[in-house]
Amino acid sequence: MGRGCRSILRAVPASAVPTPDVTVSRSATEPALVCGRCGSRSAPGRAFWCATCGRQGTFSYERTPNRRLRDLVEGGRSQSGIWSWGDLLPAVGSSAITLGEGDTPLLPSRVAGPALRLESLFLKVEGTNPSGSFKDRFQAVSISVALHQGFRSVFCVSTGNHGVACATYARRAGLDCVVLLHEEAPESFAEACAVLGATVARVPASERDDLMEQLFADGWFPATCMAPFPIPNPYGIEGYRTIAYEVTRDATREIDAMIVPVGAGDGYAGVARGYRDLVAVGALDRPPRIIATQPIGADPLVRATAAGEDFVPDLGETAPSIALSIRERESSQMSRRVMREVGGDAIAVTDDAILRAAALLADEGLLVDVASSASVAAAGVLVEEGRLKRDAAIVALLTASGARWPRPSSYQFAGRILRGRAADLRRLIL
Repeated sequence: MGRGCRSILRAVPASAVPTPDVTVSRSATEPALVCGRCGSRSAPGRAFWCATCGRQGTFSYERTPNRRLRDLVEGGRSQSGIWSWGDLLPAVGSSAITLGEGDTPLLPSRVAGPALRLESLFLKVEGTNPSGSFKDRFQAVSISVALHQGFRSVFCVSTGNHGVACATYARRAGLDCVVLLHEEAPESFAEACAVLGATVARVPASERDDLMEQLFADGWFPATCMAPFPIPNPYGIEGYRTIAYEVTRDATREIDAMIVPVGAGDGYAGVARGYRDLVAVGALDRPPRIIATQPIGADPLVRATAAGEDFVPDLGETAPSIALSIRERESSQMSRRVMREVGGDAIAVTDDAILRAAALLADEGLLVDVASSASVAAAGVLVEEGRLKRDAAIVALLTASGARWPRPSSYQFAGRILRGRAADLRRLIL
């Protein structure tokens, strides 16, 4: 354990366990934690579920966007990164932690778009964030809130990228960190987390929730995603709103659709809420069509959307998929609720389509987490099915770098790996 903690369950005494704040009535213009079940509003603080509804009522962080958002989108920023939108994010005072996350490239596609017969495909490349994924946006906000609220230790559940981001920002903040890592995650993720000072626990999925409960009961901050897990976090998701802000600022034309790879759905919900803000302040007349994509057989949000249901089912188990980081049996109820609010959609894609998209992106010089390729795969399918026009301006969110993922079972190699003596290799190369 980093910095002297001897047990992952004994970092903070029981007397320090945070308890939910008493629900209070707050003005609709003030930032508040809003219950998704009963609508009650509470002051932001050490609350993670509704005092009235219990854990059936999970919170979202809500605040009214102001004219400043429009000014920032139109170029009135004096600094860079996600904290340049700071007054639109949860208030953390002087506790804001940053490693330069945000301001990622929005690139026109030169290979994947033409290959899939898409006339205007743009790629939002989140792998350029400090730890290599869009999870840095979540954890920059989440860890800053933890520090601001006086927590000394944090934990998260992860298939890889989320854990590395959590370990990265916890280390920067000087907080202890535990990462409950998926059993199938490559060892490179575990090693990266450990180098950054985190304790990595590879725990069976059937036992994960119990360990989360114990960590929370011992006063650890749940720096984990919005989903039907026992302890959702309403703060980190706010960092994803900045993706919508950046795309709107940087796009050279009006965007018709944005496609987001989805597991639990926190990224989708954050991006959609960001676009909702932009419409509210007049920066956009309408949001683009925000489309979630999941692998076939691990697609609870897609199924709920296709059935027109408000409730997202727990699939119980998922089909095998190479897209481990979005292979979830559950997606958040929040993601479905926000999808309905913004008129979004969802589509499932095959592993073959994902792999083809990954190969096309490699031809563009982009090595991405294989699950990130689902957004490009989905763009091709949506156009083929007539759900998007070929001349639509589409943004595919590439959520993470593939630097920790490349292995023969996940990627098609366009190049060669040669071994031998220099004289022999020279003949093969030339």
